[in-house]
Amino acid sequence: DQASKRRMLELLEKLKGGGMGIVIASHDPDLFLSLQDERLQLSRGRLTNLQPREKIEGVDWINHRRRSPGA
Repeated sequence: DQASKRRMLELLEKLKGGGMGIVIASHDPDLFLSLQDERLQLSRGRLTNLQPREKIEGVDWINHRRRSPGA
């Protein structure tokens, strides 16, 4: 639920703010956008994409293309 997601993000943000490195595996990577310095994408166990934070927003990571604004 939304309240649980918010609490989890708050906890992870505190840990990151304290200098802890965090690795998250998720089928909903945009949920963790505020925590990401880099995003790695795997397909069939192989690295298929690595992007720094400034290139993450606006990318459709499922289809590997830029999203149109407002999408």
